[in-house]
Amino acid sequence: CDLASLRGLPAPGRGELLEAVTTVLGQGEPLGRGRALARALEAVLVGTVRGRLTPHAPRSGLGPSVEEELARLRLPRPEDPEPREVRLDPLRSALDGRREVLLQRLLVIGAAYGEPVAVASTGDGTALGTKWRLTWTPSVPARLDLAGARGVTAAQAAAGTLGETARREAADGGPTPAQVRAGLTAAARCDLPELVADRLREASEVLPETADLPELIAALDLLEALRRGHFPGTTSEARDSAGALTGELLETAVRSLPGLAGSDAPADATALVALADRAAARQLGLRMDRALADLAADGSPLVQGAALAVRVLLDLDPAAGLGERAAGWIDGATGPDARRALAKRLAGLLTATGPLLEVSPDALGPLLDRVDTLADQEFLDRLPALRGGFDALSPAARERLLTTVTERLGDRLDLSLDAPPELLALWAAADAAGLAALKALALPGAEPSSVPARPTHADAPAAEPVLPVPEHGIGTADRWRLLLGRHKDRLSGRARRYAQALDELYGRGRGEGADGLDGAPSGQGGGQEASFPTAREWAEELEALFGADVREEVLADAADAGRADVLAQLDPAAVRPSVELLSSVLSLAGGMPEAQLARLRPLVKRLVDELTRELATRVRPALSGLASPRPTRRPGGRLDLARTLRANLAHTRRLDDGRVVVVPERPVFGTRAGREADWRLILVVDVSGSM
Repeated sequence: CDLASLRGLPAPGRGELLEAVTTVLGQGEPLGRGRALARALEAVLVGTVRGRLTPHAPRSGLGPSVEEELARLRLPRPEDPEPREVRLDPLRSALDGRREVLLQRLLVIGAAYGEPVAVASTGDGTALGTKWRLTWTPSVPARLDLAGARGVTAAQAAAGTLGETARREAADGGPTPAQVRAGLTAAARCDLPELVADRLREASEVLPETADLPELIAALDLLEALRRGHFPGTTSEARDSAGALTGELLETAVRSLPGLAGSDAPADATALVALADRAAARQLGLRMDRALADLAADGSPLVQGAALAVRVLLDLDPAAGLGERAAGWIDGATGPDARRALAKRLAGLLTATGPLLEVSPDALGPLLDRVDTLADQEFLDRLPALRGGFDALSPAARERLLTTVTERLGDRLDLSLDAPPELLALWAAADAAGLAALKALALPGAEPSSVPARPTHADAPAAEPVLPVPEHGIGTADRWRLLLGRHKDRLSGRARRYAQALDELYGRGRGEGADGLDGAPSGQGGGQEASFPTAREWAEELEALFGADVREEVLADAADAGRADVLAQLDPAAVRPSVELLSSVLSLAGGMPEAQLARLRPLVKRLVDELTRELATRVRPALSGLASPRPTRRPGGRLDLARTLRANLAHTRRLDDGRVVVVPERPVFGTRAGREADWRLILVVDVSGSM
């Protein structure tokens, strides 16, 4: 009511209610407490009561047909509106097969009756069973009436919907590989053999010409499922066509490997591993050998790591050599670019050979030795890059790798203290005092200690020069816990700060963010732990722990990952320019106050200047032409020997000994000249409101 009166409104509306509740109960936070308030307000403002269409409303033939089919298949109907979850095994049960087909058809026509739920699979296999969340809402009969224009049965409506989608895609200049794959999958799941045959012919025309490697691998998976009969809409002709198209797409995928040389996408590394598995099965090892060797030599850091790992998986290179290469990457990561390349190479390598490190001592041994022998400062400088590289593994894979590392460490000491250092010092002093008291008693039978007494300062010999020993205060086990991001509750106080600082970037999104450093869950509900740090506090903590250079690298990676709040903390003079970082900064232009934008302008200026300089280096030769050598009679340049000989062949003289020599009466020299290229540059700028 106060907000309404301040705004001159006769009564508060929904906006005033939401703002008041968020301000008073949520302390103005849109996140955290705001989520709980949003759930409560949804129940209060929206409610759970649903209506029903009047029985006298006209209906199409599709609605009653679907309701009758639901009754035959014993699925929830309008009389049972409560949500239910069902598990189906369509390959083993004929009833589940018919249920699966109907639910897929309703999903295609947009009836919103069944919502598919993700089902976990074992290993790298594909889950053959499905899980659905079913509920009959008032929108279902309304959508069925709308879709009734395309057919009076679910099969006819689904076929009409998919046919209209295909015509619309063709009118828009498509279809794209993703659209072809989606259409083929939907037709097969809906048990529409005619559409499956049409989509297979379309796939044979579109995929070999336009699909990239990840799309080809996804298409190969779909064709394999069709060939094995995992979908109901497959006939013998369709399975034969899928088998023939599989071989063609596999050949296309092998030919596309050189195009991965400049890729920086993890999906390409994953696709490379999947292709190597299929290529090995189809005996394409010789062609894969050549392509992988080229990628390992000239590819981007991510592709280099993946290519080297795949060569080991195909028994083209030994595993020990891969471990030595990885150890060499760690040694060479002395600068920002080298550390960034280290993270990318490790990510590509672990995408392909994560399980190999768990079972191969030859591959893991060099990494263990290198991580163990690094000095503390050298290890900490590389820790963010190492953590980013190993983040390519899932939390479960990193847990297994840490178990393997712990077993391999064996008798190496894990110097983690179970008590505070101060308390340990008091215990040691008490032990020394007790030993001195026993010696003072001169008990019978006590023999003098065989340990020689430490020389006092007066009779001590001259101290020998001591060589500097690298600092090694962080134990080997703690180092692996840090770079794998696991078992952080067992870290010492100093190492725990490093883990907490890196968790702000690498520990969120795949399970790690749900656990605090003490191992307790920190999801919904309150707690006594420290509050979530702001971007400024996190930047200060990173600089205190790692230094200014590594701080800028971590903040830049966070900005590339989508954390917009760290952009204001970046140093314009030290940040590494990239198109992704510039895009992240420009995306905030319309949502930040002027004070913060003023701090970002120097960063934008440096990014634009650096990227413009790099772009000019690449574009200028195409616009202005290259400087090429041009022959001239004027002396001053280098002598063009070939042109001089050709120009003076008529001026020859025979010597007394019979030799013929050329007299260079008209020498030709070489000079540099810029060749101009005719060009015309047109800039088309969209200034509409949507841009």
